[in-house]
Amino acid sequence: MNLVKIFQWLLLISLSMATTLVNAAAVMQDDALNSAAVLLKSASFKDKSKAVDLLSAHAGEQAGMVLEAFLDNRLYTAKTDKRLVIADSRGDAYAVTDALTNEDLGRTSKSGLKIITLNNSLRRQIREALALLDLRHPDANRRLAAVNQLLDRPAAEHAQLLQPLLQQEQDDRVREAMQIVTALGALTSDDVQQHLSAIETLEGNVHPAVRNGLAKLQRTAQDPAVMKKIGQVLESIQSKL
Repeated sequence: MNLVKIFQWLLLISLSMATTLVNAAAVMQDDALNSAAVLLKSASFKDKSKAVDLLSAHAGEQAGMVLEAFLDNRLYTAKTDKRLVIADSRGDAYAVTDALTNEDLGRTSKSGLKIITLNNSLRRQIREALALLDLRHPDANRRLAAVNQLLDRPAAEHAQLLQPLLQQEQDDRVREAMQIVTALGALTSDDVQQHLSAIETLEGNVHPAVRNGLAKLQRTAQDPAVMKKIGQVLESIQSKL
C-alpha cells in the first residue's frame, strides 16, 4: 500500500469517527430534550427543576429557546395532543411552535393551551441555566456577556460554576471576567483564606461590582488581616477613579 492510499484510508477513518461523534452528540441532545419535556409537564416543581438541569447540561441551543420560553411564561402543553409548545400572543389567538423541533403548528386559542407553571426558585435556576449555556457558547462575546451578567449577582455557587470553565477558557477578556466573578463569589464565603486570596485577585480592579463586593465584606468582616487588606485595596481603587 503506497503513502497516498494510506493517507486516504486514515482520512476516511477520521471522517467516519467525526461523523459518529456528531451523531452521538445529536442523539444525546434529542434524548435530553425528550426527557426534559416529560418532566416539564409534571405538576411537581422538583421534576421541573430536574428538567432545567437536563436542558442546561445536555440539550444544546434548542434548550436555550425552551428555557427562555419557560422563564417568559410562554411554555405550554397543547391540550389536543399534550405536545410541549411555545406560544406567543397574536391578537385573539396564539402562534404555536413545537418546543423541541421548532415546527410551526399554526394558531390556536388560549383555551387550547395549558401553561407550564414555575415558581421563584425555578426562575433563579433558569436564569443560571441560561447563563451556563452562554458560558459554553462558541462565540467569545456571548461568553463574555454571560460572565458579566454574573458580576451583578456575586455568589459562592458562581465560583463553583466557573472554575472548570476558567481552566478551559482561551479568550483573555473572558478569563479576566471569570476570575473577577470567581473572586467575588469567594468574598461571600466564610473562609478567611478565601477572602484574602480573593481580595488580592481583585486588587486594582475598578469595576463597580468589585468595589461593592469589597465594601460589603468590609462591613461584616471581623478578621484583622481581612479588614486591613480590604481598606488598602479600596483606597487603591479610589485613587484610580
